[in-house]
Amino acid sequence: HFGTRAPPALTLTDGGLTECIGIVELLRRRTRWIVVVDTTEDPTISLLYLRDSFDVAKRDGLFVGDILDAGSPLADAKDGDPLPDPVPYDDLLSPVIQGRKYARLKLTYPAQQQQQQQDTPAAAAFADVADVFVIKMRKAPPPDPRACERLIAPKELVPDGVDPDKLPAPLLDVEVEPLKLNQNEINGLCCECCHTTCSCLPCGELPFLSVGNQFLTPFQFANLSRLARELSDAPLTDLIKARDAS
Repeated sequence: HFGTRAPPALTLTDGGLTECIGIVELLRRRTRWIVVVDTTEDPTISLLYLRDSFDVAKRDGLFVGDILDAGSPLADAKDGDPLPDPVPYDDLLSPVIQGRKYARLKLTYPAQQQQQQQDTPAAAAFADVADVFVIKMRKAPPPDPRACERLIAPKELVPDGVDPDKLPAPLLDVEVEPLKLNQNEINGLCCECCHTTCSCLPCGELPFLSVGNQFLTPFQFANLSRLARELSDAPLTDLIKARDAS
């Protein structure tokens, strides 16, 4: 429905009412390379929300045929190791993804409409296929449980070409020893005093802290950030290689 007059008010709602992953609109735009970071509270790695998103995209006719395994490396794979044999999409996502560094999926877009095939910059941006790199938030790889890691020091974040020793003195002096706890003990809501006393609802257990927790402690933030970097390093590196080689 298209109105002829502006409405008196607009209601903005959470995108999760349609899908929680955010992939549907990227498929609607026929994006060539897609990174899915699934941080839904899903300790069993069922990937239910990702499946729901693909169901929405399928219903809307955003891709055709099957979702294929485009090469999802084993968790213990080394550089240069051959990729394992492809597995069906339903088998790949759960629980097999627990044994993979990440899932790499391939989808085929429908044939473009005549008006999209015109020689315009917008039409040139449309892709025929999509490679989807799925990064699933999950507990850190072994050893389990891991010791709590230190806070992120400012000098860790300086860009290439900047001498970290030339940072302002107050930033250089930021050094805090890690807590003498394991990662599965830094739970709780908003303060460090409840790290070890709350690992049930509504608190959750790292990294599956409840979505109701809007106040991460510095150590929760640091450990979640380091885990995110660890889980995303391989898929982002492989995506860049694949993109540059295409």
